[in-house]
Parts: sequence; structure tokens; C-alpha cells
Amino acid sequence: MAIEEKKTNSNLESVENVDLTGGSKFSSFEKEAGENEKNILKKEKETAREVVGAEKESIYSQTLSRIKASVSVSDEIKEDAQKISQEKDVQSLINNLVDLALNKGVKHAVKVARYTQDNYVLDQFHDKLLTEELHRALINKGLLEDI
Repeated sequence: MAIEEKKTNSNLESVENVDLTGGSKFSSFEKEAGENEKNILKKEKETAREVVGAEKESIYSQTLSRIKASVSVSDEIKEDAQKISQEKDVQSLINNLVDLALNKGVKHAVKVARYTQDNYVLDQFHDKLLTEELHRALINKGLLEDI
């Protein structure tokens, strides 16, 4: 049963039942609002990408400058690295680093190993430092604390 009667109120204008759903009055407004919203979101995303890219570049530059500043190498480390890098055999290189650790300390030997920029040598030296025999020798010399 279709009701198409008009409701009236003394203070209000009459409204048909069809108009209660909004009909087509707001469809063009909704389309415009949706398009405007999409444009705004698109602009915000582009701006956010630009900002994020600039922030990443800035953070990278700051981090790189800190690393370069903290890696200032003393002449003693350079000299020791040149002496031990003359060895052709990796095992001889590791043994020289162990001697450095026993004579000048573990920190100095690790800095020298890093300065050689050979990750394999650094890893092998680390493994050697973890042996019980060398660990005890470093403790006995007072270069490490027994915890």
C-alpha cells in the first residue's frame, strides 16, 4: 500500500514520504565531497612522502657524520694495523691481534682489527677471544675482569 499523503504541521512545510530518504537532493553534494576528500588525501600523501624522504636523508646524514667523528683513528692504531696486515696468513694475523690484546688491551686490538676492514679477521679474532685459554690469560694479566 503506497502512502503518498502529505503531512502538515502549522509551523512546518509539507513533506512527502519520498523526500524523507533524501532522494536525489544530496547525491551531487556527496559526489563533490567525495572527490574533494580524495584530492585532499592525495595531496596529504604526496606531502607526507616528501617530508619522510627529507627526514630520512637528514637522519642518514646526521648518523653518518656521527660515525665518521667517532671513528677517528689514532696513529698508534694505524701503525699496528699496518704491521699486522703485512701477514699473508689469516692465522698469523689473528695471533698478532692476540699478542696486541695481551700487550695493549682488548679494546686496542679490536680497534686495530676493525681498522683492517676485514670482517673475516674480525670474526676469527672474536672467536679466539672467546676461548677459555685466552680469557684466563687476559684475566691473569688484569686486562679483563672475572665476572
